[in-house]
Amino acid sequence: MGFLKRISSFWRGEAQVEETDVLWLVVECDKCNETIRVRINKKTDLQNEFLRPGEAGCAFTLKKEVLGKRCSNLMEVCLKFDPRCNIISKRLRTEG
Repeated sequence: MGFLKRISSFWRGEAQVEETDVLWLVVECDKCNETIRVRINKKTDLQNEFLRPGEAGCAFTLKKEVLGKRCSNLMEVCLKFDPRCNIISKRLRTEG
């Protein structure tokens, strides 16, 4: 029955990603104070840094540009992840 459920959800356009693979970020614009929710799919949005076994440093990175609806302030979210996809570093840059 699980197979039929996946097929029917595909036709309805439902997401096939489990919530454990999703990270939600909340970004607030400095200019207009708009709060923007950003959905990150850990399986498809993260860039692999290809660490060698035992090598230190971040294993995955993410750079995502965020633009709200109220103003034209472009923001860039930069995140670094460990091999288990836990955030180890975060930075938000704004235009202007």
